[in-house]
Amino acid sequence: MLGTDNDGGAEDIYERSATGYALISGGSANVPAYFEGASADGSRVFFTTYEALVAGDSGTTYDVHQRSGGALTLVSGGSGNFAASFRGASADG
Repeated sequence: MLGTDNDGGAEDIYERSATGYALISGGSANVPAYFEGASADGSRVFFTTYEALVAGDSGTTYDVHQRSGGALTLVSGGSGNFAASFRGASADG
């Protein structure tokens, strides 16, 4: 757990690089995030959580997020309360 991880011990997703670790999921709520997959080179990581992590996510069900190039993107969901799931990605994400 990093010092930036302040969500009460919920499961999170971290990025490991030559310079260390970075928290890529989790906000301040005690809500878990689940690793779903990654591109073959690891440059794109996909995870699900029901915590709203990006602007425009006002739903309260599971959404799929992508972390790439240091940016977090909501891949599914938004304002609807319909759970999303991750079935896989191509080799390049």
